[in-house]
Amino acid sequence: MRWTPWALLVIKSRFLPRLLGILLILDGFAEMIWFIQALLLPAYPAIKVPGTVVSLLAEVGLALWLLIKGVSSSAPASAWMRRACRAGLMANAPVTSKDRTA
Repeated sequence: MRWTPWALLVIKSRFLPRLLGILLILDGFAEMIWFIQALLLPAYPAIKVPGTVVSLLAEVGLALWLLIKGVSSSAPASAWMRRACRAGLMANAPVTSKDRTA
């Protein structure tokens, strides 16, 4: 269940695709099922295979998204603050000359 809080943040942030958040939630449930299975049915590996696929898609997808599409260093901080304000994550952003002309 370690991915569930992270997944909820991914879904709410809109910076990452919501599909990754959904996959991370499914990954959290798969880990819980693996744990219960290890306690109750340790010799039965059939449940583990579908969960492994979900985990692979979720965790590798998140890593690739952050590596490829992650925060670019060329974007100024004020642009990120404006995006956060539009998404409702911040109360106000600094006004720049670009904002005054628009």
